[in-house]
Amino acid sequence: MAKALRITFKGTDYSFTILSEQPISKGISKVPILLGDKTITLVYSNGKWLSAEQDSEIDDYLLDAIGKAIGLRYRF
Repeated sequence: MAKALRITFKGTDYSFTILSEQPISKGISKVPILLGDKTITLVYSNGKWLSAEQDSEIDDYLLDAIGKAIGLRYRF
């Protein structure tokens, strides 16, 4: 399932694609996304969405906003 979504964060538009093979539903804790040319796995931990990759150069607040946008889109 490759679902393309958009988000505006701090005045900049970002497009990302959900790469999950499984349907997105409530209780999901990992979501692979494609942001630009980078594949990132978002992990829900302690009330925030973060990157599973330790060397991610992407703003943690942007990743959290993307995770929340996915949650709003899929109502979880």
